[in-house]
Order: sequence, then structure tokens, then C-alpha cells
Amino acid sequence: MEDIILFCKSYHQDAKRFRRLAESVRRYNREAIPLYVAYPQADEEHFTETVREFGVTALHEEAILALTKAASKAKEFAPLTPNVLQQVTKSEVWRLGICRNFVMIDSDSYFIRDFYRRDFLFDADTPYTIMNEGRHQRDWAARAGREKFLRQYTELRERGRKLFGREGLNFDFAPTPCIHSCKVWEALYETYAKPRGISFYEQVVQYPCETQWYGEFLLTHPVIRLIPREPLFKAWGFREQWEEGARLGETEDVLAINYLGIVEQSNWNYDLDCYRRPRRSWRTFFLKR
Repeated sequence: MEDIILFCKSYHQDAKRFRRLAESVRRYNREAIPLYVAYPQADEEHFTETVREFGVTALHEEAILALTKAASKAKEFAPLTPNVLQQVTKSEVWRLGICRNFVMIDSDSYFIRDFYRRDFLFDADTPYTIMNEGRHQRDWAARAGREKFLRQYTELRERGRKLFGREGLNFDFAPTPCIHSCKVWEALYETYAKPRGISFYEQVVQYPCETQWYGEFLLTHPVIRLIPREPLFKAWGFREQWEEGARLGETEDVLAINYLGIVEQSNWNYDLDCYRRPRRSWRTFFLKR
């Protein structure tokens, strides 16, 4: 069993983005941390070449979801939107028994400098926990007058706090990549879901944010030591926020001083879509500037 892996949930539209991620892992992965990818079985042809070329271990999301369904008393599951369903796939990796910890990373992310196990693990038994108050997003939103975002951001985290009756400050356990312990996910199932006869599939319907489920449970159920880390990758919540950063000189070289990588929103970078969308890519905008 691996002490830690990189795990990405992807699908055909993000296949080129995942290839870029795999390329960055091969370039900067100094300790050969294994990279896994899960995708729908129907999307196999879009990933075959990348998986073979970069030594990625491929999984079908159906195999993970089958384990999830087997843990529930429900005979049928209500359909979920793809972005919510991927939360289930990522959060149920622990059921495969392939690792003790995993870095939950998305296809639209890529590394920009060398990384090691020590970037994710405090010690042999303890992964870091991404935990912050969201100021990397809220500061900009306040300046930009994004009142709706600020309200929804707070409401979602207040709901998360109430999942386990916690009082106090709101915390954010994102953005990805996040480092998760399989012990925590298993304990969440054993102490919360199993007694109720449900699985994480039903939990994410109740509250659709897997990172908050993990963090709030860990805060109230100290299965492992909680050693906080701020975001590992630079992420922008809005295109305008990224544009502001570009004007301020946030190049990859500059960002690499403080971050391991970049989350490049697929909503802005259309030129890596599997199927083209008739919109201007944010990368073109960046190069023009």
C-alpha cells in the first residue's frame, strides 16, 4: 500500500488538461509519487495514450461508485450532475485500499516546481490539511463588490459547520489540491454514514462539498493530527481576479516562489477542451497582454 498518491478524477472533455497535469508530474515529481486517474469507462480512448506514455495508473469511476453503492441500503441512487458526482468518486478512493493518503487534484491543475512527499506529509502518519479562512478569494470579492459570492461563500461554510454541531469560525478546506487521509474518510463512514444506512453518495446530496465534509469532520473527530497548510496551488475564483494578477506580474516564475502549481480554470481555458467551444481562451488574452 502506498503512503500517498496523486489522484485525479477526469473525463473526456478534460483529457488534454489531464495530459498537461501528467506532463508536469513527470517533470517535477522528485520522489516518484504515483499518479492515478479515474474516468468513465466510456472515455477510455481519450486517456489511453497519456496513461501509457506517462506511467499513470488508470481506474474506471464505475468501479469506485460500485463500492459506494454497496455500502448503502438504498436500492437506487438519484442522478447527480457530473461536477457533484466527481466529488463522490474522489472521496471514496479510500475504499480501494491502495493508499493511506491521497492528494485530491483536478485536471485543470498543473505543477510549476519540484515537489516531494514532505510537501504533503507532516510525518509518516500525518498528512497536512488544507485549512484557511478563504481570504485568498474573499479579499478580492470584497474589493470587486461581489456581494452575492461573499454571501453564498459564508452560507455554505456555515452549513458545513452545522453538520457536526461545531461553533466558532468558518473555515475553508480548499482549494484543491487537498491532502486527505483515508483514515478520516473511513471514520466518517463508520461513525456518520453507516449508522444511518447511507453512503457518501447520499451525503453529498445533503451537502454538496466534499472538502468541507472532510475538514469539518476532522475538526470535531480528531482521527489524525490536524496540521494546517494554506493552499498549495494558486487558484483564482474569477477571471477578473486572474486578470488583476496578470497586471500585477503574477507569472509562473513569480508564483513558483510560494506555490507548487496553478489551478487554471477550465471555464477560461477553452483551447484544451476535447470538443471546441466558440469562445476566446484566457491564455490568448494572457499572451496578448
